[in-house]
Amino acid sequence: MSGNYFIVDKRPDQEKCLVYFNVATRPDQEKCQVYFNVDKRPDQEKCQVIHIAHVCTGSNAAYDVITVMKSVLFYRRNPIHFHVISDNASYNILHQQFATWKKGNLTEVSVSFYPADKAKSYVSWIPNKHHSGVNGLMKLSLTEILPQELNKVIFLDTDVICFADIAGLWKLFKHMKESMVLGLSENLSGWYLGQIYENETWPAVDKGYNTGVMLLNLKELRSINWMNIWKIVTEKQLVNYTFTQLGDQDVINAVIKENQSLLYRIPCHWNVQLKQRSIECPGELTSYKIVHWNSRSKYTGSSKTADFFLSLREIFLRYNMILIMKKTVLCNRTRTHQIQHTQRIQRIQRTHNEFKN
Repeated sequence: MSGNYFIVDKRPDQEKCLVYFNVATRPDQEKCQVYFNVDKRPDQEKCQVIHIAHVCTGSNAAYDVITVMKSVLFYRRNPIHFHVISDNASYNILHQQFATWKKGNLTEVSVSFYPADKAKSYVSWIPNKHHSGVNGLMKLSLTEILPQELNKVIFLDTDVICFADIAGLWKLFKHMKESMVLGLSENLSGWYLGQIYENETWPAVDKGYNTGVMLLNLKELRSINWMNIWKIVTEKQLVNYTFTQLGDQDVINAVIKENQSLLYRIPCHWNVQLKQRSIECPGELTSYKIVHWNSRSKYTGSSKTADFFLSLREIFLRYNMILIMKKTVLCNRTRTHQIQHTQRIQRIQRTHNEFKN
């Protein structure tokens, strides 16, 4: 990849601001007007709660999820409800973290926890060699674990970072036809083409699809008896393959292979995979909306692209949540123009100073 992506830092400090953090660099009068009018969506749309699910077990995964959540909350303009399948270790960390955030006046954010043991009970029978163990299969059971009244959810792995408003991904539900119950991005490696482990890959359509970022139409998945569909396909494939190599991703790709009408294809910019042998997602780095470290080595640089996004992940890892807490989710609340104006200007200045330092 060309090094041109990095010459942006040669500009003066006042002019340069990381594009990913949407820090306005125009004159105050102009940029304040833009921030004041930024959310012109109808109240029904901007007040819609976006539901996001995670599978998180163990203390290390809990800290990873916190970083993911920070990135989501940094860009979000909608109320967010996180749904976390957790064990005792991750629950203790995340529950305490949310309690701290709530004390800090983090608004329009809620969280629900679900026991990992229940999720495991649905999938523990599947022989699996994925490095995350049975945890790599638990998302198959989301239709049973999450509340039955919840109709749709975005699933995010613990090794992703958002660089855009998650509402943009949520909007894609509107483009899914009735039969399309799974929204996935194409796998950006040659795994399912047999280019890495020729004899161990489960069936998939072309390069297959990555399950680290998913749109799940839970209502329709339940109506077609999703649990039964993937169980039947899994039992059939285990006759030939004896175990899954990539956990739920193998199962879901095998299901799609037999039922391609279930799939809605998400643009790769919503799941840019940084595995060592990944194919580049076309476009400028600034068009990447979610970045995914989908390799066993995780947060190590294997290219200029990986190094670039790894440095941005470190910013979120260390980012002060106080700045995010000050972000106002307007929704349908009545606030004066002066309060909106002042809060946004203060946030812009704090954010600029944070990254400048």
